Amino acid sequence: MVLYALSQASVDGWTNLSVLGLLGLGLLLLALFGIVEMHLIGRGKQPLLDVRLFTNAAFSSATAASMPVYFATYGGLLLIPVYLQDLRGLSALSAGLLLLPQGLIMMVTLAIGGILVDRIGGKVVAILGLLCFGFSSWQLSFLTLSTPFWWLQVLLMFRGTAMGLVISPLQVIALSKIREGQMPLASALSNVVGAVASSLGIAVLVTVVQSRTADHARQLAEHALQKPSVGLLQQQASVLAMQDAFVITTIMVGVALLATLFVREKHPLRRHAVNTTASVNGESGEEDG
Repeated sequence: MVLYALSQASVDGWTNLSVLGLLGLGLLLLALFGIVEMHLIGRGKQPLLDVRLFTNAAFSSATAASMPVYFATYGGLLLIPVYLQDLRGLSALSAGLLLLPQGLIMMVTLAIGGILVDRIGGKVVAILGLLCFGFSSWQLSFLTLSTPFWWLQVLLMFRGTAMGLVISPLQVIALSKIREGQMPLASALSNVVGAVASSLGIAVLVTVVQSRTADHARQLAEHALQKPSVGLLQQQASVLAMQDAFVITTIMVGVALLATLFVREKHPLRRHAVNTTASVNGESGEEDG
């Protein structure tokens, strides 16, 4: 119900009574659900969502860091096709082909990211991905009606690289300290958090674009030396509103970067070094004996 309210907020507005009612009712039901779950835990029964997992430092810190990432990722994924089709006049096929390399490079970096996680740790990989994400989001905040498609393609490839290097490592860290019997519960809780953050990102960014488009259109009309055409005025106002939305995504990536710095993770290289040292010492002891 909360997810439905968030999705409808982008259409009906945050002040709509049905949206507020559904959101309030959904939050109330979530609170009751939490009480019931804690009651089940207290009686030694298996809960549907085990909120005790948030006491795990690795799980809670990595999950908290992933929330702004989901917010920025899915909100941005919605805006780019709208920009390409509604403001730049591309067909759905042309827009899809332009977006295709982003998905392909994400598949490649997912594989590379897995290798890097084993070698240098998920935290470092996630930070590298967030730097790519921050750069692309920052540059997308300067989109215009004449931005070259080749440059937009470069930014989308940076974005695809970032998604491949961020989401998976944070999930690995979140589940790294979870006992095997709790793994399904941890995965379910992580998916719920991701779904809520994604829906919130879409709802907020779409609302920002809609409200800021009206504001920019009014300002452009007031400061125009001559009466502009309605179509051009609307297009310019829309692209300025999208700039505002990508500023928000850039801020959210910055929040994710700060949160990732506090993620709790043991460095794999350090563990490897300890094991190697122990092995060498053991061999030396055998030779001395």
